[in-house]
Amino acid sequence: MRKDILVLAIILFSVSKLIAQQKSVLYDFRAIPQSQLLNPSIIPEYKYHIGFPALSGIYTNVGLKNVSIYDVFSKNNTDFVEKLREIAYDLDKNDYFEINQQMDIINVGFHLPKSKIYLSAGIYQELDVFMHYPEDAVHFFFEGTSILDKRYNLGDITVKGELLGVLHFGAAKKVNEKLTLGGRLKLYSSAANIKLTNSRGTYYTSQGTDNYYSHNFEDVYIKLQTSGIIYNDNDADPTAGDYVRNTFFGGGLGLGLDGGFTYDVTDQWRVTGSFQDLGFVNNSVHNKSYIADGDFSTQGIDFQFNPDEPLDYWQQLEDDFDESIPRDTIYSSYTTMRPLKLNASASYRFHIMEKCGCYNTIDDIEYREEVGGQIYTVFRPKKPRLALTAFYSRRLFRNLYSKITYTVDSYSYTNVGIGLSAKFGLFQMYGIFDNVLEVANIYKSNQLGLQFGMNFIIDGKNKDK
Repeated sequence: MRKDILVLAIILFSVSKLIAQQKSVLYDFRAIPQSQLLNPSIIPEYKYHIGFPALSGIYTNVGLKNVSIYDVFSKNNTDFVEKLREIAYDLDKNDYFEINQQMDIINVGFHLPKSKIYLSAGIYQELDVFMHYPEDAVHFFFEGTSILDKRYNLGDITVKGELLGVLHFGAAKKVNEKLTLGGRLKLYSSAANIKLTNSRGTYYTSQGTDNYYSHNFEDVYIKLQTSGIIYNDNDADPTAGDYVRNTFFGGGLGLGLDGGFTYDVTDQWRVTGSFQDLGFVNNSVHNKSYIADGDFSTQGIDFQFNPDEPLDYWQQLEDDFDESIPRDTIYSSYTTMRPLKLNASASYRFHIMEKCGCYNTIDDIEYREEVGGQIYTVFRPKKPRLALTAFYSRRLFRNLYSKITYTVDSYSYTNVGIGLSAKFGLFQMYGIFDNVLEVANIYKSNQLGLQFGMNFIIDGKNKDK
């Protein structure tokens, strides 16, 4: 089991940089109700919407930087371990692994009668994982103690991950003909959390006495916090049912806030901005954390990895560490901040359509086409992640909308996304695809994102204007 886990970790850390979460196509795609989750100031044209239970919004984004699945698993004359070694040494500590997945369970919204306010509410599940590539730790895995006096930095190891449910209530109000404001209150329920940040210290081996190596840890501080993952010895291991129950308000609770605005500078120029997940979670379910702090030195552990007897190796390593290196185990709750996200856009609308009397248009004018730019930021350990997007959207027919984006971030300069929203009577469905240029050869692609959903939408004219 330990060998399988370790090999999987090496594959993930060595070949993956998952780029996720910017949702560049969905942002300000006003024909889709779920766009209100990115900017709560959006007031839709329709009277109200009801998301199809568990299918109103499903989102996932996966990408591989510099290598693809094909590069790792293709059949050629290169040994598999040697492939991993080459990839591992091509990456550095500035690279990272990131994944974000969301699923709408319930999503509803409606116009408050005789007002310019749109209320919305719902529940969604979210998985968010972030890890810096632990360059020195991976190098040590391949090198063992073959290089004496080489110092491996323990501060490269950074992990944050959470699985939670979110109950939210939002409101958007048209303040005047130009400005619309919105906010969303969120209640979090954490099913699982892991946090390993702000580590420090170095490790190296040197020649000891009696032909033993000396293993040295200097200025070490490592604090691994977990909730809902590692149960106590007397408790059964967590099951899928435990995670589902804790996701829906059986877990650690927290509070968050979203906010946004839409400002129509003129009839055609519009600027928007929003923030998401300004909040915290108190992780309090099956907590188990470990702290190692200080300077340690020991002799006699053989760190050389033997692929023929991996279990004996890891059992020996675990036993020797338990005996030689003091650790504290803590069972108290702890608080984590949610990753704050920022969005902003500026756009120009053109090609006037007929007057529609819709809720969110100016002087009953609706435009068929729109071009603009967006910026997205998510705050992660060490530094924020940025993405810049140019977009073009068009209303193809009365109930068919499209949007195409071109996104540039730290890892990709060729990410083209496309989104479509179609309405048939009361039924609306949408699909969003990222990096469509690589869909034809998915095994060699570096990134691929997908989002889709279904809603029931009831149209209506604004009788209160």
